Amino acid sequence: MTSHLSILNVHFLFKVFDVRRTSVSLLDPMKNIDSDILQTIGKYLRAHGLKVSRNKGLEKEAPTQNSSGDCGVFVIAYAHVLVDGGSLKELKVDSIATRRKIREDLGL
Repeated sequence: MTSHLSILNVHFLFKVFDVRRTSVSLLDPMKNIDSDILQTIGKYLRAHGLKVSRNKGLEKEAPTQNSSGDCGVFVIAYAHVLVDGGSLKELKVDSIATRRKIREDLGL
């Protein structure tokens, strides 16, 4: 599975490409998934000979943010869980604690 972060204006999203399952998921902490983004991803993958399906199940499992400034915190939390092989179903994001942990990890 490969993943990466992207920025759309000032909002963070998380794209997950699961190579084994040949699926793609777009995790949006605000659940404002823009169909243009998904179409662009699909066109790019097809242009490179890849056929993938959308994993809506993973998208539904991802928790959503309550305030407008937490999308980056949620994206980092998604990444930690998925890299560790966990499930987004059980993820509870405490924005303040997660920000504190990020600062500690960066030595700030």
